[in-house]
Order: sequence, then C-alpha cells, then structure tokens
Amino acid sequence: MRFKIFFDKPANGNPYYANNKELHSLSMIINEINKNEVLKDKLSYTGIIGGQRNRSAYECEVTLELAEKQSELSETIIEILKEITVSNGGKYLIEEVRTC
Repeated sequence: MRFKIFFDKPANGNPYYANNKELHSLSMIINEINKNEVLKDKLSYTGIIGGQRNRSAYECEVTLELAEKQSELSETIIEILKEITVSNGGKYLIEEVRTC
C-alpha cells in the first residue's frame, strides 16, 4: 500500500522553491513518522515523484510506502500524517493524502 502526499505552501505563506526545501520538508515528515509508535518501521520513503509551480505554491508530490502489508493501518496513517501537519506550526503543509 502506498500513500501519496501533496505539499503546498506552509501556513506562513512562503512557497517551497527548489530541491533543498522539498527535501528538508520531506525529512521533517520522515523524522516525525519515525517518532510515532504506530508508524515507526512501517513506512519507507520511495522518493519525490515530481513538482510543478502553480499560482499558489510549489507543489511537491511524495510517495511513502508501507514496508509491511497492513491495510488496517491505512486510516490511522492518514490521520497521523494530517496531525503531523497541524502539530508542526506551519513548517510545512500536507495538502492532501491519497492511498494508491
């Protein structure tokens, strides 16, 4: 099971510009996931798929993949990823999480 995460501009209004900021945002999310007891050792990062500039912000698509086939964790993972967004005070914003 894979989860695609779409980044938009953070709450402070500054858009993401280039690779360094994309990777920094991604590393923060990976760090938060690794701190979480439910998600720890369950997700693996598969890479930045691509990005494009639009009118509102830089959008970066990232895929995280479950290391184990545990579909019952699907809803839990989505909720925790959304909580990570809120709890980080606008360092980054996860605009949308999709399962695929």
